[in-house]
Parts: sequence; C-alpha cells; structure tokens
Amino acid sequence: MEARLIAAAALAWGATAVSALGYVFSNSVVVLGDFLHGVTDALGITLAVLVAWLVARDPGGVFTYGYHRAESLAIFTNAVTILFGSIYVAYEAALRFFKGVEIDPLWMLYSSSAALILSVGSAVLLKGRSEANLKAAYLHALADSLTSIIALASAASIILAGIPLIDAVLGLGISAYLFSRALPLFESSLLSLLDASPINPEALKKEIGLHVHDMHIWSPCPDFKIATLHIVVPENYTLTELEEIRKRVEHTLRSRGINHVTIQFESGHCSNSHRH
Repeated sequence: MEARLIAAAALAWGATAVSALGYVFSNSVVVLGDFLHGVTDALGITLAVLVAWLVARDPGGVFTYGYHRAESLAIFTNAVTILFGSIYVAYEAALRFFKGVEIDPLWMLYSSSAALILSVGSAVLLKGRSEANLKAAYLHALADSLTSIIALASAASIILAGIPLIDAVLGLGISAYLFSRALPLFESSLLSLLDASPINPEALKKEIGLHVHDMHIWSPCPDFKIATLHIVVPENYTLTELEEIRKRVEHTLRSRGINHVTIQFESGHCSNSHRH
C-alpha cells in the first residue's frame, strides 16, 4: 500500500477532526455539514486505499475473480453514509429557522481554514490516480474543500452582516448538495451489488449479429465488466471459422468496455438443451 495514499487518508481524517472541534465550539450547522461531509470523504478515501490494496492482490482460494466486488461495496457504504448525513444536516438546518441559536463565527473561520488546508493536501496526494475508486476519492477531497470554503464564506457573512440565519440557509444548500452527490453513487453501486447488467444485453446481441443466447453481463466494480454467452453455429464449422467468430465477438464486447469474456459454441441441434 502506497505511503502517499495512507497520508491522504490521514489528512482527510485530520480535516474531519478539525471540523468536529469547530462544530462543538461554533454551533454552526454549516460546520456540521462540513464535518459530516468530511466523515464520508475520509471514510471514502480510507476504503479506496483498502480496496486498491485488495484489488491489486492476485485471485486465489474462493475469490476466483479477485476482490473487485469490494470496490462496489465500499462505494455503496459511503453513499449510504452520505445520504443519512445529508438528511441530518437538513434537519438541523430546519430547526434553526424556528429557534434562535448562538453561533461563534470566529471558530467557524478557524476550523474551516484548517480543514481546507488539510483537504487540499489530501486532494494533491490523490491527484492523477487512474483507478475509479481513487478518482472518486480525489473528487471527495475536492468536494470537502468546497464545503470548507462555503463554511468560510458563511462565517465571513455572519461577521459582516450579523445575520446568523445565513448559517441555516447555507446548511440546507450543503445538505442538498450532499444528497445529490450520494444518490447516483447509491444507485450505481446497488445495481452492481445486485449483478444488474451495465449494458443492454438485447442491444448487444443485435450488435453481435449471431444466434446468441444465455448472455449474462455483470460488473463487480466500475472498472471490471464480465460477459458470458452461448453462440449457436452450424455443425460443419471448422475450428478456424470458430476462432474467427470468437475474435470478432470478443472485439465487439471489449469495445463496449467488457474486460472478461467467456464464449461457448453450440451446434444447431443442441442449442435448446443448454438454455437455463
């Protein structure tokens, strides 16, 4: 496991700890949103680091496809955490409209400034990674920086305008932002965990243009797609002809992002006996 990835996770947790301290002393719902967003981002980065280590391991034992599914599980866990966190931030922000709450904008400034520096440091360490989960972690760090900037703007507005309600309004905005980010991640990771096909099988059959049946496509993680299919061919086809068909079909599937392909040929008279 790379030291820079561990350092990125450590900085993310440091930003989260600073935001937690800031919320305790400032009583700001925006800082609360920054803290909850930081928790999800730190968790996401930590899970991404662990998943990167797992995925890099060679398949073995009962894990014949490797540990790719761990990535979808990590994304799903993070998405659920963000969804619940965003709902809680909205609840806290809504309460501020009905009861006055004293806010310390100076503590907002202190904690948000420190959290911003740590989040930017984490993003710098994650920048340039090609793995899908680490790209997501990089975006998490950037988004955490954004919420810290919003907290800084909220603190400055309260100091200059003296209107604490700004905190509640921006808190609702952060809640909506968190929810909108989490929902697509939740949907895509849930579909992956349920082995839903990432590509329309019927459209792919038409693209292949052969007698294809029992086609199954699934994606254990965003970067790894698997397809298995049966192709019915005339009984008199030679091995050379079958090899040409295999190469053409594999090329079609790989052009659609499918990494692992298994093809079973069947002669016309036995095609129905293998359906399942």
